[in-house]
Amino acid sequence: MRNQIAGVIVLADEFDVRAEIRQDGRATWVDFHVPSGHVPPSARAGVVAAVFDLPQVHLGHVKMSLPLGDAELLDQLRRRCRRFASRAAGSTCLVDAEFDVTIG
Repeated sequence: MRNQIAGVIVLADEFDVRAEIRQDGRATWVDFHVPSGHVPPSARAGVVAAVFDLPQVHLGHVKMSLPLGDAELLDQLRRRCRRFASRAAGSTCLVDAEFDVTIG
């Protein structure tokens, strides 16, 4: 099945931390992009908060990708999910999670 683009890109202030969101009918997919170099934790927290404020994400099942080793971003995501599994895939971390509406 082909992914339908949700057409949402969330930007975090002047830093190029962004998330691209799409849905395929079974899950919401969120691809986080973080530039190399220093990015303050507040930029990561801001983009995660903005993503989880979107109604598309409240459908429950969320699949995410983010740069491998980005512990700040991974921690922000884990705090908002009730079921959370992550694994490495090359230079990417893949996350399979269920959104927790009581936390969001």
